[in-house]
Amino acid sequence: MRYVLLICFLILSVPSHAFLGFGTDCDSAQDCQRKGDRAFDQTNGNSCKTAIDYYERACDKYDSGKGCYDAATCYSFDPSIGNKSKAKKYYKKACKNRYSHACVFYKM
Repeated sequence: MRYVLLICFLILSVPSHAFLGFGTDCDSAQDCQRKGDRAFDQTNGNSCKTAIDYYERACDKYDSGKGCYDAATCYSFDPSIGNKSKAKKYYKKACKNRYSHACVFYKM
């Protein structure tokens, strides 16, 4: 019984996009960005749900200003994951990483 519960837990803890062939592994900021853009494009630009993990990883792990900006934009404009405080956090990180477009939004 414990093994069944463990297996169920492991399956449920894997992000759904991992089953779609994405996974959240990326080995550079550009790789994360490319995978995030591909995930976003596969929803025809309607949802950041699958892309946000890549953008956050590009930002947090590789200090990518573009990744931070894209994560912030997702949190700002995608109603399914909207979170204004996270948006501001990522706009601030993007600005600090010299992505000038983000500085305008961070200061608002």
